[in-house]
Amino acid sequence: MARGLWLGYCPDMPGIVIVGAGFGGIGMGIALKKAGYHDFVILDKARDLGGTWRDNQYPGCACDVPSPLYSYSFELNPDWSRLFAPQQEIWDYLRNCARKYRLDEHITYGAAVERMDWDDRARRWNVETVQDGELRSYRARAVVPAAGTLHLPSYPDIPGAGGFGGTAFHSARWDRSRELTGKRVAVIGTGASAIQFVPEHPADVLVYATGFKVIESVTSLNVAGRDGRKLAPETLEAYRGVTVAGFPNLFLLLGPNTGQGHTSAVFMIESQIQHVLSCLRILAKDSADTIEVSEAAQRRYNDALQRRLARAVWSEGGCDSWYLDPAGVNRTLWPGFTVEYWARTRRARRADYAVTGS
Repeated sequence: MARGLWLGYCPDMPGIVIVGAGFGGIGMGIALKKAGYHDFVILDKARDLGGTWRDNQYPGCACDVPSPLYSYSFELNPDWSRLFAPQQEIWDYLRNCARKYRLDEHITYGAAVERMDWDDRARRWNVETVQDGELRSYRARAVVPAAGTLHLPSYPDIPGAGGFGGTAFHSARWDRSRELTGKRVAVIGTGASAIQFVPEHPADVLVYATGFKVIESVTSLNVAGRDGRKLAPETLEAYRGVTVAGFPNLFLLLGPNTGQGHTSAVFMIESQIQHVLSCLRILAKDSADTIEVSEAAQRRYNDALQRRLARAVWSEGGCDSWYLDPAGVNRTLWPGFTVEYWARTRRARRADYAVTGS
């Protein structure tokens, strides 16, 4: 459908760079191939795919929503062993999806993204990575940050924690070299990870089950858009959680205000992927170079979003959480039903976007 639009000139100049090979990156890659876009690369900092299901390997790690909801709608899995599938099965499921749709030829492992800069004159993104200690750059027409929200562990600022004499680690960086049999293990945190492995207190070993730096999961990629504009934690917002004014041809997966605490993130990811494809279709139809959401559309959307979130328990409950930024602004969660989000993201509204170049 759009192969002519997205042809690169060499391996370092792909049409699209996807960052992350978890549910978001793998799903985006499959969707692109189905739509006829084959000129893309998926970069992942690790040596294997899987994202959060590769990184989190603590005892008892499993899905916290029913497994039938935790798979792609186009690749349902009838073979889950349990209603809440264990980590290894979910990881294997992602590997099987990548193998079936031949994504291995598109994935570059051990590629840590250092920064992404928009070149307005060339109308390309410059993506700088470190691979095996060497710097390598990609020049792409579009970028899709799909690293997810649960890959930067958050550690609490507890006075005296540095003086703990035993072993200490985060649940997402489980230290398998430490034998815990017969040890007294203390867990800090009571969230979704902690309830799966929390034992007795107190302690020879300290495990931080204290969540993740959700907002920084996007901004840590060091993204600079038009005129050097940065994606900053204290101001991060997006239109539909996917596109950002001042950042042409940038499409976020699991961007700001797309998280939820009651159902599968995979449904939200698939909704966002459809929105990205809708934007690409606009580019193809107009034979254009760039697509960028307008400041006005982004402002209207986020003002309405924050009015709804201000009435939610996350803001009115009086508690701090990793869903809120230091100023108390919820830049993490979607305030409505997932079906509402799906309906709003199905198609990109042409009037909300500026489409330029040919």
